[in-house]
Amino acid sequence: MVFKPWTERAPRHTFEDITDQLVSQPLPKIQLNLATQISGTTIIIPNTLSFINDSLLKLFPENTKIGTVSIYKFLTKNDENQDEYLEDEQLYKSQKQDQLIEEFDQELYIYKLNNELNLLLVPNFQNVIYYNLISKEILSKTTDILTITPGNLSFDQSIAILGSSYPDTKFPYLQPPFHITGISGSLLSKSSKVKGLILKSEGVSGFEKIDKESIENLSYYLQKQFKFNEEFLKFIRNSLKNHNSSNNFGLYL
Repeated sequence: MVFKPWTERAPRHTFEDITDQLVSQPLPKIQLNLATQISGTTIIIPNTLSFINDSLLKLFPENTKIGTVSIYKFLTKNDENQDEYLEDEQLYKSQKQDQLIEEFDQELYIYKLNNELNLLLVPNFQNVIYYNLISKEILSKTTDILTITPGNLSFDQSIAILGSSYPDTKFPYLQPPFHITGISGSLLSKSSKVKGLILKSEGVSGFEKIDKESIENLSYYLQKQFKFNEEFLKFIRNSLKNHNSSNNFGLYL
């Protein structure tokens, strides 16, 4: 029998106490301010599809702002340490105090296009909790919502629907494993009355490349559904050209 000397090996995993590093962050504050009651359908789109927002505002130049979505975030300010004298121990105990400061972040605008349509463009957030808080505020005022978003679709589909739908919609329903995220995903998960249109795209969230056929089909569908004139198609094409020239979101043309 041969005895080999024992050698200490470095552990593969080490555990550290990180309790002091775990600090809960306060939720952002969302305020929905309306100058008038929301009536008609509200189209809500992410910033990735801002060319739709631009086209609709051009199509209805007499649009008016009827509301805002104000977003506030909370910052943590570290105050100087204060020493507390403990009589029993006759020692000073150092205390660290944190102060929360409310700070204005940004403001989103709700436009009234005509008597039947409203419009809201939502930016892309890294913190997904913003989508849940914004959708909660909007759904407290209206559920007549059409949201349009990029998404992963089957190779033989250009547009899919989710949630409620218009009676004459012929697009297929979105099926697993395909899914959506962002403001549209939050709205559709919170209310079955919301209508959702998903455009075929690829890429990371917020920087998707939209399929050309999807954009064309969507343009004709919106024109027919809401009785837009031919100028709408022209504005969509021009907006896409402008986005492409600035390399914005890498849209297919």
